[in-house]
Amino acid sequence: LHQQAYIGQVHIHSFHLCKMPLMSRPSVLYYGIIVRWCLSIDLHNQRNIMEWSTTMAQNKTRPTSQSVQSFIDAIENERKRADSIALVQIMREISDEEPRMWGESMIGFGSYHYQYASGHQGDSFQIGFAPRKAAITLYLMGMYMYSDDPERDHLLDRLGKHKLGKGCLYINKLADVDIDVLKTIIQRALEQLRAHYTPRKTGGTGPNVI
Repeated sequence: LHQQAYIGQVHIHSFHLCKMPLMSRPSVLYYGIIVRWCLSIDLHNQRNIMEWSTTMAQNKTRPTSQSVQSFIDAIENERKRADSIALVQIMREISDEEPRMWGESMIGFGSYHYQYASGHQGDSFQIGFAPRKAAITLYLMGMYMYSDDPERDHLLDRLGKHKLGKGCLYINKLADVDIDVLKTIIQRALEQLRAHYTPRKTGGTGPNVI
């Protein structure tokens, strides 16, 4: 939208230039310099906004010292609280990692370092979930790495009620899905991610873990 706005400004400038009386060559050159200067400022602002957005996103996905136990205890919905406890146990068993809070609302297990072709790099958890109000979000980036695997689609067909996102699986409650199938999906996603990235053990939050 921001890009469209400044492109629209260029069109307006060009339209006005065409409708203006014939100007001398120096005047036209001067007008062109002003337009380019405005665009350079606008592009600079866009880069600043993008860098700020990236920084904010990174800050939200960093491990914290917040207690996983306290976070789950504070979940008001009793069913979602019980499902969160069950998911911690499932993911701990599969990953052999202790749970840790990432950001304000995500529970992650283990970590890995990634780097894109663009040069952007950072750290994230290997598997995790967030008990949000709308649904429980399972973060399984490894699942996206075998998206062409027909076995993945077969597993999802057998899973039960769910929605699929990019690297995410959304479920309303554990009672809606086949737990054994869910465990297999989580296991395969974790194996795929560990095959592509070097995993790191991060540990949990000490005596406060469930």
